[in-house]
Order: sequence, then C-alpha cells, then structure tokens
Amino acid sequence: MSRIEWTRLSGDDVEEVVAVLLSRKHPDCIRIRPSQGDGGIDLLLPQPDGSYHVLQVKKFAENLRATQKKQIEKSLKRLTTYAGEQGLLVTRWDLVTPLDPTKENLQWLQGLPTLPNVTVGWRGLIFIEGLVAEFPDVVDYYVRGGKERLQAAVADLTALLRQQSGATDGVEELSAADAGTLLTTLSKRVNAHDPHYSYDLHVTERPLDHRAIDPERLVFVSQVLDANPSVAIAVRARFADAPNIRPIPLSLNIRVPQGSDLEQEVLNFRDYGTDLVLPGEHFDLTADLPGGLSPSPGASTLLKISANPSPNATPQEMRFSITAPDGEELATTTVVLTSSTTGVTGIGGVLHGVEIGEVFDVTLRLNFAEQKLNISVNTRDLASKRLETVRAGVEFMAHFHTPNRLTVHNPYRPQAGQGPMQIGHARDLGAVLQRDIVEALLEIQRAAGRTVRIPPLLGRSAEEFEPWLEAAHLLRREELRVGWTELTFTAAQEPPQDLLANLPGAFIVHHPLTVSVGGEVLDLGLRQFYSPAVQLKADLELPMAPGSQVVLVPAEDPIAVIRWVRPEGS
Repeated sequence: MSRIEWTRLSGDDVEEVVAVLLSRKHPDCIRIRPSQGDGGIDLLLPQPDGSYHVLQVKKFAENLRATQKKQIEKSLKRLTTYAGEQGLLVTRWDLVTPLDPTKENLQWLQGLPTLPNVTVGWRGLIFIEGLVAEFPDVVDYYVRGGKERLQAAVADLTALLRQQSGATDGVEELSAADAGTLLTTLSKRVNAHDPHYSYDLHVTERPLDHRAIDPERLVFVSQVLDANPSVAIAVRARFADAPNIRPIPLSLNIRVPQGSDLEQEVLNFRDYGTDLVLPGEHFDLTADLPGGLSPSPGASTLLKISANPSPNATPQEMRFSITAPDGEELATTTVVLTSSTTGVTGIGGVLHGVEIGEVFDVTLRLNFAEQKLNISVNTRDLASKRLETVRAGVEFMAHFHTPNRLTVHNPYRPQAGQGPMQIGHARDLGAVLQRDIVEALLEIQRAAGRTVRIPPLLGRSAEEFEPWLEAAHLLRREELRVGWTELTFTAAQEPPQDLLANLPGAFIVHHPLTVSVGGEVLDLGLRQFYSPAVQLKADLELPMAPGSQVVLVPAEDPIAVIRWVRPEGS
C-alpha cells in the first residue's frame, strides 16, 4: 500500500482518519470533540488503575507554525479545565499528528504547563503509519474508495440473502454447503472494507436464537427466518465510539391495538426496559443500517428491541427458596445477578441473572415506586453439564409452580427477604421429568463408579428415559413389580432336570443390569427376576435336549418382582 499524502487531505479528514485508527487500536477509548474552539479530537483511554491517557489528535502534517503551537497550548489548558470539572485523573497526554517532531519541537512541548504528574509526549508520522499498516481498511474506506467497494460487497451479500429467502424468482436455492462457501467469501469482502462495524455471518438449519450470539458490542442482528438454510448477520461495533462516527439513524412508528397484549409489552419496554418484539404489521421502520442491511419497505419483518444492559461491576448473589403452603422448604438455590436495564420513564427496571448451576435464567422486573417485584425464569439446555452442579437448579424448577411460594433474600444476611410471594405458574411436568432424570443419572453415576455427563435431552420422548428411571429405582433398593406373560431361555449342555422337577414353583434368574447414556453402555450390576409360581408352557415336548428353548409362564399371579443385586466383590 502506498503512503498517504497527508498534506493533500483536509484538516477534518486527517483528524477523522487518525481518530478512527486510534479507536481501532484502543476499542474502549472515549472520544470527545469540542463544540467550540480550535477543533481537534480528544480520545480518553481508560487505564487499569482508573486513570486516563489522553490522545489529542491534530491535523498538522507540516512544520509547526506559531498559530499551530498556540492551538496545542490551548488544548493542554482545556485538558486542565476538563479534568478538573469531570474529576478525571490524567497520567499521560500525547499529541498525535502525521508529523514527526524535531528535537526542538519536543523540548518546546514538554516545557508547556500542564497538570501535575502528567507525562507529555508526541506520537508522529511513524506511529500513525504503523496504525495504517495494522488497519488498512480505515484508510481504504476514507481515502481510497473503500466505501464504494463495501457497497458492492453488500450488494452481493444482499442478493444472496434475497435468493435464499425466495425473493429472487427463477433462481435455484443454494444448498447449505454452497451458501457456507459463498458466505465465507462475502464475509471476508464485507469485513475488509468497513472500518466501523464487523459482520458475523451464521448459516444454520433453523433460525438462530439471538441469545446464542456473543453480545459484545452487538448493534443488531439481521436474519432471514423463512430461508433454508437460515442466514443471520450479527453486526457489532469494532470500537465503542463507532455508532457516533457512523450513526444509525432510524425512524420507528408503532401501531398498537388498545388493550392488547402487545400494548402491555410496549409499556413494559418503556417503563422497565424489557425486550420488545414487534410483528411487521405493527410498525413502520426507516433505518440507515450499516452493511446495506436496512429492511425493504413493506418487507415482512420481526423487530426485536432490547435495552442495553449495564453489567454489574460485582455480580450480586441472591438466594431463591421455594416453600410449600404449610411453610416446608422444598428447594433452594443461588442466582447470580449479572446485569440490569432501566426504562426510559424511570418507573422501574429489570435485573438479569443466571442460576449458579446455569440451569435457568432469571428476569426480575421491579417497580421502584410501588416496590413490586415480578419474576420470570427460562430454562437452559443442560447437555454436557455435571450432574452435581445442576441438582439444586432442577429441583427448584420442579417445585416452581402454584400453590408454592417463593422468597428472595441475601444469602449472607440473616434478615428476612422479599416474600413469600405466590407463584403463578402451573406445574410443569417437563421440569419434574428433568429433575427425575438428573436424580436417576446420579444413582447411575454412583453405581458405575465414573463421571456421567448429562446427554442431550431436548427433542427426545419421555419413553427414551424409562431405562434410566427404572435402573435408578432398583439402585435405590426399591422393588419393581411388573406383569409378565412368558420367559424364554436356552437350556444348558445338560437338560435342566432340577428345574423341571421343581415345577410348578418359584423361579429366580439374574441378568446384567446395563443402561446406555450418551452412547456409552454402563454396567450397574445384576437385575434379579423373581416369580413365586411358574410352570412350563403346556405345548413343550419332554424330555428336553441340550440347547432346547425353555419357555416358562406364570402358574398363578402373573406378577414378577425385579430387584438389584450388587455384584460380588463390589
């Protein structure tokens, strides 16, 4: 890449390009452009110790003149005033400009008055050219026509998305493999030309759950819901100040039927900062989204609006306890509150958290004025988790139903908490089954003498878990009484004369007790079958030769008792 002729750019262009380069290098920096004065851009770079490093961007590309030196002096004085007003601890101030200093320039700069304990420096052309080499897309976008190349790449991407959604007639839809190859190429093109936003492209068989997308600097997600494969584009800011440099103006008009559920959801978003999902028929949206992803007028669209959650500097733990109507404690677990949102009206807010075993997510909606609390929970996928870590959470969910009651309190303080509150949810048989499965797998884990991870449970029928539940009953020394009609086995080398002589009579036989969990067969000991009265099936021929099929049927009550027998030596 050829070097940039900084002297041929306007002063504003120089400052903008350099400021974006610095922001890409330091994504968490805070950008301040004064509304009046000598211009220039200040970037505040937070340091781990709470102090700030100030980068003052100037457009000077040729030897400093007296007027330019005065502007620099004014910038340092402004720093002194701003730091005092904002209570900022500044430890370093650097002039950043595409001009390498002379020895005399450095002596002059470092002799200027400034705040105590502030190191003053100069980062010139060599430093900036290093940033250009590291982030060539910034200069390409602002100076060398990269904006047009971005638009061309986006046009190709949009055409692919329209093709996948069936919007382009007469074109055969792509397979998942073809779409993946094309999207990889297009992703590289789009991400090579946009200095402000990056584009994460996801190709999935079904629409992607937005909660599965990394939320860091996420601005919005565009997804074609009715395509196969489904294509989701997660757009995120490359640095904290990107939305200010490349804003996303939009106009939203919402049409809400009075008295509808949607009206209440809009009010909850306004007052508490809850998520709001709007069907296409209830809103008009005009937006200049980056990447050319603005919705077409009249497009069938779902719009989800989420308040930006503020992460808790120190996650707070809360104890959630469920009691029966008579006061007996049924379940208890810990929830870690990780972030919060507030409504624009200030009426209330929402606390977001996760159960300590990551069994479920929690949303607590608070009305500040009325001191009211509403709690909702959403279960997570437990696949691959350790049984011990989820035990408390699944027990909690199994009891999270009416008429039980919930109390929320600080686990480190003896005072009474919030509650007990009535739980409005009906009993969830799925949550009960999930608890029973975890308890069964814990019994199997103990008997197998090895770690058992939770296999995938979603999308499977309850009948598939019956072998685990039955094995757990036996391992707890419980007897199972089962009906039976006949039992067939092969005679040994010698005819079973002892067996035949004792029939009709009691019968005991042992079989290995095994279960398959996650594709692995686990040996749990022996399964004993006992029936108090059996007889030979009437149509069998006697005497029997070795290898003959022996068929037994109930002589009286067709009920057998199944027990677990511990293997010898265990």
